[in-house]
Amino acid sequence: MGVFDFLAKIVNSGPSKETDSGVLAGPEKVLPHLKNVCKQKTSLNLQIDDRPGQFSSVFLKDLTEKQTAVTIDTLVPQEGNQFIENSDTLSVSYTFQEKRLSFDTRFLGTALKKLSLVKLSIPRFIEERSEKKAGNPDLHVETPLKVRLGHLQKICEQSIPLELKIDEQDKAYKSIFAKLQRDDPPELYINLISPKEGNKDIAKSRSVLLSYTFQNRNFFFESDFIEIEKKKLKVIRLYNPRIIEEVVRKRISKADGPSGEPAAKVVDRRKFNRVAPSTDSPLHVYLEYGKSKWEVTNISVGGTAFLTKLTKEKLKVGMAINNMGLSLPTETAKIILPKVIVRDLQENPALPGEKKNKCSVEFFELNSSDREKIEKYIQKREEELKGKPSILEEELERIDEF
Repeated sequence: MGVFDFLAKIVNSGPSKETDSGVLAGPEKVLPHLKNVCKQKTSLNLQIDDRPGQFSSVFLKDLTEKQTAVTIDTLVPQEGNQFIENSDTLSVSYTFQEKRLSFDTRFLGTALKKLSLVKLSIPRFIEERSEKKAGNPDLHVETPLKVRLGHLQKICEQSIPLELKIDEQDKAYKSIFAKLQRDDPPELYINLISPKEGNKDIAKSRSVLLSYTFQNRNFFFESDFIEIEKKKLKVIRLYNPRIIEEVVRKRISKADGPSGEPAAKVVDRRKFNRVAPSTDSPLHVYLEYGKSKWEVTNISVGGTAFLTKLTKEKLKVGMAINNMGLSLPTETAKIILPKVIVRDLQENPALPGEKKNKCSVEFFELNSSDREKIEKYIQKREEELKGKPSILEEELERIDEF
C-alpha cells in the first residue's frame, strides 16, 4: 500500500451516517458521489485558508481508479499551485446535478497522471459566432499568433467545454480544452471525445470545427487532427472529505441601490443543523490546555462559535488550534477536538475586556465516536427546542456556516 492510499484510508475511517438530507457523511455515501463527480470532470472553486479570492480547477478520475483521494487539475490562476502546498485548510465548492455542494479538505500531494489527449493544429483564426460570417470563409481574417495563443491558453486553463463537428457530419461531439503547449510549433490538446466513437471518426477526418462559450461570448475555429497522444500531466491530490454538504443559496434584499430600490445579495448557506445551548445547561470550550474557558453560543457537527475576550491578535482567521476541549452536558468527560480552524472573529469594541467577541471555528479530524456524541447532543437539544424560535436569523448571517 502506497503512502497516499495509507493516509487516505486513515482519513476515510469511520461509519457512514447521513445526518441531514443535504449532507453526505462517511465513505459509503461520500465515495460513490465523488466517483460520479470525477467521472463527469465537474468544475470546482477552491478557497485556500483565508486568502482573498478563489481558484478554479476540475475534478479528475482517481489515479488508481479506486478513489483513494480526490484528484483535481492544477489551479487557475497558477500562483494557487504554490499556495496550496503550504496550506492548512481548503474549501471546495461545485455544482452537481443542479445542487451547489461544498466540503473541506487538506492538501495531500501532487502526482503525474498519464492521460490520452487529442492533439490538434493551432487554428489560423478564432472568431466570434455571427450570422454574417457563418459559412463564408472569405470573411475569416487570420488572427495574430500572439492573440490566438493567449486566448487558447486561457480557455485551456479554465477547462472550457466545447462542441466539435467532424467534416460534414451533422452530429456534434463534446470535449474539454485541456492544454496548450507553447513549443515550436505550439500544440493544442483537448480531452478524448464523447461519445467514444468520435475518437475514431476524428482520426479519419479532413477538418474539425470547434465551438465554445467563453466569458459569455460564442467563439469558433477550424483545426486539423494530428494524433491521439498520451501525456503525463501534473495533478493535485486532496484528502477525501468525510462530509459533503449542500449549500443553500439564500437571497436577502437590502435597500442599497442607487435609486433606493432593493439590491439582492446572495448568501451561501450550508445545511448542518446548528443549535443554541440551553442557558440552564451551557456548553464550554477550553483553550490553552484548559487554562481558559469560554461559553458556546451555537454548535453543529461541523463547528462551533463561542464568546471570548481574546482578540484577533490571539485568534487569527485561518489559524489552527490543537486539542481544544469541549464540554457537553450529555457526556461526563470533555471531548478533545484534535484540530479546529478559526473561521471568523467578530470583535465588539464597545465592551473591551469582556467576553463579547464571537469566535467561529471549524472541526477537523474529528473521530466518529466524538462526532456521534455531538450529534446526540444536537438531536436532544432539537427535541427541547421544538415549537420554540430558532437562533436569530441576523446572528446566522454574521457567522460562517459549517
